[in-house]
Amino acid sequence: MIRVIIFTILALVLIAFIIARIESLSKNTKIIICVLCTLLVAGVIIYQLSVDKRSDINRELVSLFGRGEKLVCKKYEVDNTKFNYVGGTKVFVGLDNFSDVKGVVIPIEECRLK
Repeated sequence: MIRVIIFTILALVLIAFIIARIESLSKNTKIIICVLCTLLVAGVIIYQLSVDKRSDINRELVSLFGRGEKLVCKKYEVDNTKFNYVGGTKVFVGLDNFSDVKGVVIPIEECRLK
């Protein structure tokens, strides 16, 4: 996340420098452009923070699942005896051995700790 913030701030500084050098723009226009760039940077940072928070929650859920804890997902209780976790798609898939969960696919976003 630090890389995203640093890159965004550097991009903002570069844009501000370029805007300051353009003499054909009025002072008010330059201020408006800088404010819009600042809002854009704030939006990127807020978005990145929310993605990081969800990733931390998902990582914790996968860790708990791996240790045998039960998760509540939709109407199912998900544990590692009846489900597998597929990391590429971030879903829990019901095992074929159990008819009640056979073919069930549950995204990790729909889960929480029991």
